[in-house]
Amino acid sequence: MKTLIYKPSEQLSNQKAVKQASFWTKLSNIGQNFSQFFNTSLELQVWRMVDQNGNIWWSAYNPKNGQSVKRISEEQMRIWIEQNYR
Repeated sequence: MKTLIYKPSEQLSNQKAVKQASFWTKLSNIGQNFSQFFNTSLELQVWRMVDQNGNIWWSAYNPKNGQSVKRISEEQMRIWIEQNYR
């Protein structure tokens, strides 16, 4: 078995390299999250709501043109998407 002996200066340089790699990894992750936010922020947003009587209603927002609909049926939502989101 080979034993490695590090001098204090080598240990510091290794720790510095690890910290730098960690910094760049974190910076890369921030950049990816930032990019993902802007790419998805222009996508059609659709959500379902259930009222107190158990009825299902749909709402949507199109960030590209600012149009939105609220509390419509599934069939109406399909029509709205076909007409407004192309």
